[in-house]
Amino acid sequence: MNRSKIFTTLSLALIFSIWVYSFFHVPTFDLDESLYRRAAEEMKWNGDFWHPVWDGRPLHHKPPFFYWLMAFFSTLFDGKNAGVSILAARFPSFLATLGILFSIARHVKQQGERFTAPLVQTFLLWGCMLFPLVTSTSVLFDPLQTLALMPSLLIPHRAFLEGRLLRKKEYVLIAASMFAATAIKGLNGLIIPSVAIAIHTLISNWKTSVRAGIRFIGYSFFPAVIASFFFFWFLDHQIGRAFTEEFFLVHHFGRGAQAMESHGGPFYYHLIVVLFGGGLLIPLMVNRLFQGRFDYRRLGYPLSFAFGTILFFSISATKLPHYTWPLWPALVLQMMTASSQFKTEKPSDQNWLWKPFLVPIFILGLAMFWLAFNTELIQQTEIEDIEVLLLSAGATFCVVIPFFFKKFMRQTEFVSFFMSLIALLITLPAAGIAERIFVTPLEEMVKELKAQNPSPTDCIRYTGPMSGSLSLIIGKELGHNYTHNRCEPSELKYLITARSNQAECAEKKMSVLLEGKTLILCRSI
Repeated sequence: MNRSKIFTTLSLALIFSIWVYSFFHVPTFDLDESLYRRAAEEMKWNGDFWHPVWDGRPLHHKPPFFYWLMAFFSTLFDGKNAGVSILAARFPSFLATLGILFSIARHVKQQGERFTAPLVQTFLLWGCMLFPLVTSTSVLFDPLQTLALMPSLLIPHRAFLEGRLLRKKEYVLIAASMFAATAIKGLNGLIIPSVAIAIHTLISNWKTSVRAGIRFIGYSFFPAVIASFFFFWFLDHQIGRAFTEEFFLVHHFGRGAQAMESHGGPFYYHLIVVLFGGGLLIPLMVNRLFQGRFDYRRLGYPLSFAFGTILFFSISATKLPHYTWPLWPALVLQMMTASSQFKTEKPSDQNWLWKPFLVPIFILGLAMFWLAFNTELIQQTEIEDIEVLLLSAGATFCVVIPFFFKKFMRQTEFVSFFMSLIALLITLPAAGIAERIFVTPLEEMVKELKAQNPSPTDCIRYTGPMSGSLSLIIGKELGHNYTHNRCEPSELKYLITARSNQAECAEKKMSVLLEGKTLILCRSI
């Protein structure tokens, strides 16, 4: 086995190791992840698949399809009576990621591109990126919506490559893609493909852009809008008007006009996410694009798709890293397209434009060094020696790679190996730190709460931000009839709060049952 095959095998092993590790050891500590997992858990227990709830109260953030998948896989993996495990919660996004990569590989193969193993190349390029690699199993709607958007990326790409207008059948498939993406998460499923196709049509041939625009509106946009209208009308009928009002007024127009839950940022927020989250693929792709004369009008639709995604979410007031998910497959496709147009797969090492794009990975390394050797932070998070060692190793790779990138960037498997290794060195300690900070303290409180033998009607309140995680722990330890924060403060029986808020227990005339390192549990006297 030659060196190239060895690094290819190691890269694929690292990629799947990250995903498998996340199935069992990366907690759903993020507010959205824990919230969606809990909603699927309650849906599974109460058997009401049309009315997602959180601790018994309606949850109208998104359509219910993603919850259905988690409940289904939980029944398959965990049994009928158990809660939703981390594996069951993460499995739909894992399958969506596989679907994205398989669809890109199939598209490249159909185009007759010059790759002996397009599926392997697709996985390797995915491993060159940091953010999509570590979030491929995230408990979020974005990977699933991105899978639905793939026809809107691949079909126009094929048409622009062949220098022709889209056919009626292709317009219909794009309409179905836009509708599916909208039904899974929201109206951005309509907007992102529309912006991307409009931008690239104007760039590629502005003389025919009016004709192409009219055809797109008639055959794709309007049918997708009409199908979406009837779909959400059906949900309005099944779930109720409260869903329609919150889903559209709050989670669409509200998020666009005002930062939701303080998730704001500057206009260039998502560009920063791309530069850092893109890992080593960004400098590799820049080098490849400038290897020779790149015909953007014919080959650059994936970049237009990525740009349209960034533009849309940059205008929105609410900004979150996972909003960038639709552009990552576009960057992989663009890299494969750029590689196939040149006679050699070896990128040029003469241009220098790729070098500034290594700065983010260098900065990431410095940040990891700071985390690994910050004494105060180590004491607060109880970072273990092995975690310090892993962070230090990952930081070392991040700092050193920019100086040697020119030597190994000629082979994608080498780049993928080093980036996926860095991702693993980040994931392993991050999972343990997240467990100790966000999950273990809550578990300690709930175990003591269980020892008090509370009644399902007792008022349990929590003043911290990670209440989705607490819901999961309460459901696991006390049973699915127990909830928190679903009662009036005047009825308060148990209170979980930060140690810094211990005076609140005295003010409410409550006695302290348990003092943890970060939380305390109080009971009414």
